[in-house]
Amino acid sequence: MLASYQDTRSLRIFLDEYKINENIYVIDEGALNIPIETYHFPYFFTLDNKFELNNVFLPSKEIPELSSEYLKSIIKIEKKPVI
Repeated sequence: MLASYQDTRSLRIFLDEYKINENIYVIDEGALNIPIETYHFPYFFTLDNKFELNNVFLPSKEIPELSSEYLKSIIKIEKKPVI
């Protein structure tokens, strides 16, 4: 997981709230140089073998079940055998 937080306390609160126990890599804001970073909202994406962004998703507080469905679908994609 990549994150850009100026305040590590806020990052810790976020991780605790969502029970995230994965490796977190803190990067500088704007480090990815992609337009979605200007919105200052959390987002998900995957990288392909060329390190290009795919499956970009902005979670919605109003419809949290969409985030769960997105993550389930990504996990299914990642578990498919490579032929």
